[in-house]
Amino acid sequence: MTGQDGLAGPVVVVVLALVIVTTGGIAVDLWRVLEAHRRLSAVVDAAATAAAGEADGEAFRTAPHDVPHLEHEAAAARACLVLAGAGFAPCPSYQVTVDVRGREVTVTARQRVRFALIGRIAGRDMEIEAGATGRLFRLGGPAP
Repeated sequence: MTGQDGLAGPVVVVVLALVIVTTGGIAVDLWRVLEAHRRLSAVVDAAATAAAGEADGEAFRTAPHDVPHLEHEAAAARACLVLAGAGFAPCPSYQVTVDVRGREVTVTARQRVRFALIGRIAGRDMEIEAGATGRLFRLGGPAP
C-alpha cells in the first residue's frame, strides 16, 4: 500500500484521523444543542406552570363556580421570576416573552448555543427556542 515515495500509508492514517475527529466534533456539537434545548424547555415549562398558578383570588372567593382567570401582572411576574432564576435576561426582552390571556399564559425563551467545531468552521452560533403554555383550571370543574 505504499506508493513510490512511501507516503500512502501515513496519508491514509492522517485522513482517517481527520474524519474521526470531525465526525466526533459534529456529534458533540449536536449533542450540546439537544441538551441545551432540553434544559431550555424544562425552564420554560416550569415558568408557564408557575405563572398558571397565579389565579385572581378575589374571583375565586366571590364566584366559586365561574371559570377562573389569571391575575395578569402576577402571572407575568411569576414567569419572569422563574426565568430570571435560571439566568435569563429580565422580562420582557428579545430573549424572553410572556403572554397572558384569560386563563392561559404562554412563555417563550430563546438562547444561543456555542458550537465547539461547527462554530469554528461556520463562524456562528445556533439559536434555539422553546415555548410552553400553562392553563389555569379549577379542580373538579369542567375540563379545560
